[in-house]
Amino acid sequence: MTNLGVPRIFLGMTLDCQRDFIKLSAKDTIERIIGNLQIGLPEKIIATPFPLTYKLFDEKFKLLDSEKQTECRSIIGMLLYISNIVRFDISYHISIVAGFVNGPREVHYRSAMNIVQYLGQTKEKGIILEKNGKVKYFREEFQFLDTSKEVVVRQYPDQTKNRLTVYSDADWGKSGQGRSQLGGIVTFCGNVISWNSRKQKSVALSTAESELMSVKEGITTGKYFYDLLNEISIPIQYINLCCDNRAALTLSSHNANSGKSRHII
Repeated sequence: MTNLGVPRIFLGMTLDCQRDFIKLSAKDTIERIIGNLQIGLPEKIIATPFPLTYKLFDEKFKLLDSEKQTECRSIIGMLLYISNIVRFDISYHISIVAGFVNGPREVHYRSAMNIVQYLGQTKEKGIILEKNGKVKYFREEFQFLDTSKEVVVRQYPDQTKNRLTVYSDADWGKSGQGRSQLGGIVTFCGNVISWNSRKQKSVALSTAESELMSVKEGITTGKYFYDLLNEISIPIQYINLCCDNRAALTLSSHNANSGKSRHII
């Protein structure tokens, strides 16, 4: 067995291993993609992966030719990989664009290139894993469901930063003509360890239903890590569920279904 020293690149991730933390980024992969595409980065700072004002569902945009379609699919595939390994900040945007991979149009190609340029300007950003991390949030109404003793809805306390926590959210009806998007992240000791963003499997009739579906997906992932951590002798007593919708949290606390919620799956 050969000691290769401190790792620097692993599965497309760029590792910065320090004494107090480990930083994961996709810097080298992003630079290689930009070099292969031979695109320049704009001087103006790009604040988001692409503007949500883009009308991705509008069929007035011209279909790409076969060569451009192949290139667009390749770019989307690379962006999906980057979003799955490190850059969860583009997960929402690329999951929407990926829904048009069968027949990409000019607006979808432009959106994908926008994401590439955004990554080029933010290639140094990534995930920092440290002993006592802390997830920062900027919503005072963000609340959580604590089932350690009794099911209650209350404000999110700082004490949960060192526990297994699930954050869930949904954008009911904001994705255009398609189904609503759901997503969330899972943190442990304040470090992001898992995330996802995708279309909901069924149609939601209200914001509460949409958020509840997102809560279910988040808890499914959280339960996996709950079992995994306990199996490797890291005791976890319960999972913190964080959601920004009181109706969804209230429905989550009921063991029985009512006439207005029994159809939700």
